[in-house]
Amino acid sequence: MPLKNFHAHQIEHMEHVLKQDGICFVLLHFSTIKETYYLPASALVDFYQINLGTKSMPLDYIRKNGYMVTTSSLPQVPYLDIIDQKILGGDHN
Repeated sequence: MPLKNFHAHQIEHMEHVLKQDGICFVLLHFSTIKETYYLPASALVDFYQINLGTKSMPLDYIRKNGYMVTTSSLPQVPYLDIIDQKILGGDHN
């Protein structure tokens, strides 16, 4: 995932949301492999800050730190299921 897709002000906003214990995340869709991932903002911010000189975030990092979102017909990308299971349900693994 190219880091140029994320601007510094967006990362700063995510940091502010996290400091207030808010739910913040990005959905990343890879059309070539037809996979969509829910990536918590904490993982994105950490990677962004540690790897400022890097041009992209490896798919392996996203797979390790994110959650695959299976697509369906309605809703097409049911990302709220991930929030219910992994965030609100208390399962942070």
